[in-house]
Amino acid sequence: MRRRRRMYRRSRLRPWLCLLLIIAAVWLLLVWADARLRPQLHALAAMQALQVEEHAMNDAVLRALGDGQYDTLVTVVQNDAGRVSSIQTDALQINVLKGRISEAACGALAAHTLTAAIPIGSLTGLDILAGRGFALHVPVRTAGYAVSDVQSVFSDAGVNQTVHRLMLTVHAEVCLSMAKTQKTETLAYEVCIAETVIVGEVPQFYANTGK
Repeated sequence: MRRRRRMYRRSRLRPWLCLLLIIAAVWLLLVWADARLRPQLHALAAMQALQVEEHAMNDAVLRALGDGQYDTLVTVVQNDAGRVSSIQTDALQINVLKGRISEAACGALAAHTLTAAIPIGSLTGLDILAGRGFALHVPVRTAGYAVSDVQSVFSDAGVNQTVHRLMLTVHAEVCLSMAKTQKTETLAYEVCIAETVIVGEVPQFYANTGK
């Protein structure tokens, strides 16, 4: 009788032991897959989020530039002989422009959360499966700031011609945060806001003025 009871108890415990073994095996498999795939998953998610941030910043800068006129930023001064004697830039207008552009770029990079969708096939490393399969959704917390600068650039434009350009450059630092991962990336955007063609000898005098 006792032997039958022991066998009965063992038979009842076996399904539970099998279930526990299956759960443990699945858990170990998930831990292994997470440790192996997380770096690549986060790298792809960060790349996708950074592209979104770059597009948002560039779009904000172009919209801000579209609100102003820049034909008065540069003044070409000629002497009595009709030759270009100097090139002057309006420092006050340029500083106002830099502030407006920096504000627009920072607004586009303000803290928010993006959701990156990564196809499961892209994690295999196989070209034939890249972009295929169901998507894993990874939340990415982003925050950044930007500063702008304006520089004068002279370049040759042909025989006896020189081009003077005002180049606006926006530099940004973007922090990307995911589960157990955080990284900082740099963005840069450059656009010409004014261009002047100088015919003849390049003037030796260049000035920033606050008109």
